[in-house]
Amino acid sequence: MLSEHLPCASCAYDLHGLKPAGLCPECGWPIEKTLEAGGLDYKWLVAIHSGVQALLAAHYLLLGSTVLCFLLPVGICFYIILILGGAVEIGTPHPKAPATDVRSKRPARFFGAGMIAVMVGVMLWPGRLDAAPALIGLGLTAMGVGMVLLWRHFAALMLRRFSASAARRGRALAWGHGIITALLLAAAGLRLWPYPTIAPPGLAPALASCAVVLWAIAAVGAVITLHLASGALRQAMGVSRVLERAGERRQVDERIGHVVTEHATATRPPSHSDA
Repeated sequence: MLSEHLPCASCAYDLHGLKPAGLCPECGWPIEKTLEAGGLDYKWLVAIHSGVQALLAAHYLLLGSTVLCFLLPVGICFYIILILGGAVEIGTPHPKAPATDVRSKRPARFFGAGMIAVMVGVMLWPGRLDAAPALIGLGLTAMGVGMVLLWRHFAALMLRRFSASAARRGRALAWGHGIITALLLAAAGLRLWPYPTIAPPGLAPALASCAVVLWAIAAVGAVITLHLASGALRQAMGVSRVLERAGERRQVDERIGHVVTEHATATRPPSHSDA
């Protein structure tokens, strides 16, 4: 039996005293679905949905600029900026999460640090400084790690609350970005290695080409995954909004009832017992 006064997610009927496995007597909505949505904060859901939309826009932009090859450098720049913004939004901690839990913020930190390192390396490159390639390599590695952590966090978030299908695809994308990062690191290492006879001369370009092809495949998979997640989040936002409004109405009714009771008590004429 429910000991709390929980409004139905469909019609706001008070479910107090009913069994969790039953149905709402007013509209027939499963009580378990209301309980599943009861811990979702609407503002937190809006932040997560904004992050998913930013990631979706980033991957659409990347695919579009890939088709128009002359726009690819600009597309990649905006892709990186949107990925960072999406990582920040998806990393928004739940209001009930402990303050010491910073796992959701790690993807944005890694990706942001990598982006700064790449920018500094590119600015130092015209000076032919030896530190420039190392900074760019470290930055790309940090960004790759940030992407892996971002998709792992996304998969865990989807699995716990929203969509098991999106969670499975998110885990696959995390593995895919890990492979892409490893291929790019291997290609950069072979390119910068001072002893070129250690590997065939065409191996580094081949590895880089494989990484680019996998990156394009991952972008298509990300678009599909993010559309699934966006639909699940919109549904959860609708349920959470109904619960939030029902809770607000209940609080207003309780305050009005309290004020009416106080007013009736204050204006009640004295009785003989009071005298």
